[in-house]
Amino acid sequence: MAILKTYVIIILMGVSSISFAQYKIEGKVVDKNDKVISQAKIILNGTSFSTKSNKQGYFSFTEVEKGFYTILISATGYEIFIYSIDVKEDIQLEPFRLENSLEEVILLEDLELDSEGGNDASIAFLQASPDIFQQTAAFQWGGFFFRPRGYDTDKNKVLINGVMMNKAQNGKPLWRNWGGLNDITRYPDELKYGLNPSEKTLGSTAGVTHFSVRASDFAKGGRMSFALTNYSYTQRLMATYATGVKPNGWAFIASGSRRWAEEGVIDGTFYDAWAYFLGAEKQFNDQHSLSLTTFGAPYRRSGNSPNTQEVYDLEGIHYNAYWGWQDGKQRVERIRETYEPIWMLSHNWKPLENTKIQTTISYQYGKNSYTRLDRGDDQLTQTGYLEFLNDPTHFNPKTNYNFVASPSPIYYRYLPSYFNSTDRKDYDKISWDNTDRYAGPVINRQINWDFLYQTNYWNSVAGLGAAYFLVEDVSDDRIFNASTHFQTPLSNHIIFNGTLSYQNTHSKNYRRMNDLLGGLPIENRDFFKGYHFNVLEKNEKINVGETFHYNYDLFQHKMNTYGLWRFSYNQFDYELGVDYTKTTFWRKGNYQNEYNLNESLGGSKKYTFDDFGIKASILYKMNGKHFFRLNTLYQKVAPYINDAFVNIRYLNTVPESIKSSRIVSGDFNYIHQGKKLKTKLSTYWTEMKDQTSIQNYYLDDDGEATGFLYQSLYNMNTRHLGVELGIEYAMSSTLKAKGALSIGQFTYTNNPSVITYRDGVLLENELLKKAYYDGYKVPGTPQRAYNVGLEYRSPHYWWLSLNGNVLSHNYVSLNPGKHSESFIVSAPPNTQSNIDALLRQERFSSVFFMNFSIGKSWRIQKNGILASLNVNNVLNNTQIKTGGFEQGYLGSYDKAFKESQQENPKWGNRYWYQQGISFFANIIYKF
Repeated sequence: MAILKTYVIIILMGVSSISFAQYKIEGKVVDKNDKVISQAKIILNGTSFSTKSNKQGYFSFTEVEKGFYTILISATGYEIFIYSIDVKEDIQLEPFRLENSLEEVILLEDLELDSEGGNDASIAFLQASPDIFQQTAAFQWGGFFFRPRGYDTDKNKVLINGVMMNKAQNGKPLWRNWGGLNDITRYPDELKYGLNPSEKTLGSTAGVTHFSVRASDFAKGGRMSFALTNYSYTQRLMATYATGVKPNGWAFIASGSRRWAEEGVIDGTFYDAWAYFLGAEKQFNDQHSLSLTTFGAPYRRSGNSPNTQEVYDLEGIHYNAYWGWQDGKQRVERIRETYEPIWMLSHNWKPLENTKIQTTISYQYGKNSYTRLDRGDDQLTQTGYLEFLNDPTHFNPKTNYNFVASPSPIYYRYLPSYFNSTDRKDYDKISWDNTDRYAGPVINRQINWDFLYQTNYWNSVAGLGAAYFLVEDVSDDRIFNASTHFQTPLSNHIIFNGTLSYQNTHSKNYRRMNDLLGGLPIENRDFFKGYHFNVLEKNEKINVGETFHYNYDLFQHKMNTYGLWRFSYNQFDYELGVDYTKTTFWRKGNYQNEYNLNESLGGSKKYTFDDFGIKASILYKMNGKHFFRLNTLYQKVAPYINDAFVNIRYLNTVPESIKSSRIVSGDFNYIHQGKKLKTKLSTYWTEMKDQTSIQNYYLDDDGEATGFLYQSLYNMNTRHLGVELGIEYAMSSTLKAKGALSIGQFTYTNNPSVITYRDGVLLENELLKKAYYDGYKVPGTPQRAYNVGLEYRSPHYWWLSLNGNVLSHNYVSLNPGKHSESFIVSAPPNTQSNIDALLRQERFSSVFFMNFSIGKSWRIQKNGILASLNVNNVLNNTQIKTGGFEQGYLGSYDKAFKESQQENPKWGNRYWYQQGISFFANIIYKF
């Protein structure tokens, strides 16, 4: 309450600046050729006023109070334009001449940050923005997995027509659900960075992106484009057409695309993605309209493997272990498929001149799946197969089989380092000499599908189940949303925005047999430990298309109410946002797992969290050029479902101490909007407390300890602080110099508690132990980034830009087992220096790269053509690590330390590398 009282006092301080004089602002929007731009959206920041330019390009605002304002203009295909004005009288503005958007030549979600091991956090910022720093973060650093301020994707909230798109399981938006619909999502209706308050939702620390995709939002016209690239796909075709609002009140829009590659730049990868968007709207009168929207993006692509440095040194940065040869053709093991179409029905009501109410209901459904190879426990040897053929009556398979070897070509027992190790036995080295896979043909360094089929054939002849098979992990979601947003002025200086929303999620999760690879059906049990995954059907044989291993449902109900008050005065603007969220979730197990008979089957307890948040902002407008903004946030956030259950595939168990996380954050910004010089300087500080995270990995201890570990880290605290700068200077009417920097420090600030399960069994001796994370760095992004660039725009409608960038202080992800209390106490005394060296978090080397783009546009009567080329990493720097992680470590200090002394430790860190030079050539036809 004390915090709230403070904000109220600050807000009331601005009352003395109230002015009752009202004025009119008029203007016109055109392009560089003075061609009229209709349907451009014009917002008078600091007020409830927004409008669109008419067919002649004109717009106006009336009843505007005296004071400093910024006008923001956005139109499809053009750079967002910002203009500062000091309103003292009626103003007739000079025409605003918009420039063609360079964004046309730059990939948005096409950067494919949702690739294996990557993250799509930067995609949230890959939108048209007038902010210099955001432009740089998106288009210069985004393709190298830079995350502004170090926040994960769940801290950015994404809405479409007022409906929240962030998933219940992990709080993240799944951008590939609308990937390829660039023409639809190019210009968000609202793009709030960091802590800037949003009209639609409280958001969090990373910002809010809202897309309004009603058919009436798009001006009449069409565009077609074709692109060639060497990213994850090699070709892209897109087409969009909008009718605009017809005289009878109807508006329609359709958009579609396809992106594909038979093989991408990474060895053995393919890509096949389609996308469609259909929208219809009927405007009944000036008060009511109804719109129906549907869109989806069927998506199928192969993954690429993270590898140890040893593998990269042997095979190069484009090596991928997830494919191999079958009958002379390439076949991929890891394939991700997603198709979750969305239907939306929106009603827009304008009961008063400046009062708007939008109500949207939506339904989303579909599957997200991922395949991988798995193995059983019976692999009949060739000798056994021949003995069976000779005397099947007296054949004993248990005396003629081997433990099933890993099908992965980068399994540590297949690498040179394993055979070069000093403790390897003679027969190991003989085996290596015979195999010699990394000195032989390429086929030996990939998955040997023919061998897998041959092994399964030998097994089937003897009546044994498949030794190798392809499994598919499936998430099948049904999501219903309902949301109502209300905006109205309470007075000449106060605007209120309110939102009520409800989300209902039902997610079915299971493993399905995708392909038995010519083998016989298998048992539904753990082939390493012998436990049955479902004791209710112990004798069940699993065939293609049937579920096994795990099968459970997740449910979540989430209700939210949000209010934002905006107070606008001559030199001060104040914003106060408050929200309340009620979250209830539970799990229902469909299998009774032999690991834990009591906690696996049926419904779990229902977990309910009541959370609130408050966000406050003060903007001081010194004059039309200098602005100062202070934003603050306090927020409680319920744990996500995937982080709450310690072993979600098997058990209903949630730690007793589970609770909502707490976020305290603030940022201070200075903005200069001059005719030649534009600058934004920001500092930020964020504390995140009581976070929960689940990590799982395979522990290879060559003994009873071997197995899959599931570790729940809770009460985990992190701190994010730093400074950001974006600067742009117009050296002439055609040449601009730009620069940006981000210097951050993202660290763990405590040692979280850990609960450990091996397979489905709680390790009592590991209960409530600690993971020593305090002082380590939060991974997943460069913590420092620098940019300088030049941009030239010719009066003859061509342009080019050149940028130099440096990224540094990027760290690998920590493995909790390696940093656990039990691991450290297993070390002998007087070895602290060795422990420090072993536990040191790897920091990647600083990298330098240059990006270049060039383009040209032509006007042909009423139509236009734009051609462009964008080249990233022009110097072809192939030593850029974009991410990595510590592998599931050996369980004891002695073994881990011994391995660390090897030149190539068998459990060394794994990495992803940036692909090297990349290009995107695009041609667009507008009509």
